[in-house]
Amino acid sequence: MAARLAALGYQLPPKLEGIHNEADDLTLVSRDLDSTQPWLDQADPVPPVHLLRCAERTGRGVREVAARLTSFGFTLGVDADPHRRRPGCARW
Repeated sequence: MAARLAALGYQLPPKLEGIHNEADDLTLVSRDLDSTQPWLDQADPVPPVHLLRCAERTGRGVREVAARLTSFGFTLGVDADPHRRRPGCARW
């Protein structure tokens, strides 16, 4: 899985040799949620609306989607943890 994402141009955090593939991974990183290009840009925080759309499309919870995307090295444009708040970050 890590090699596949690297081939798509994603910079993954270190120590991800054991990362596993899940059926909807490409949906999560696809900007249009169709498992194809264009892909999300790791230089940009993932917008909250993408997290919501992913959750709806995949049947996962928003926090689960957020955790999966951050495991790929993405940052979020929102704090998905309601117990922690970062300055300037929207709260769920």
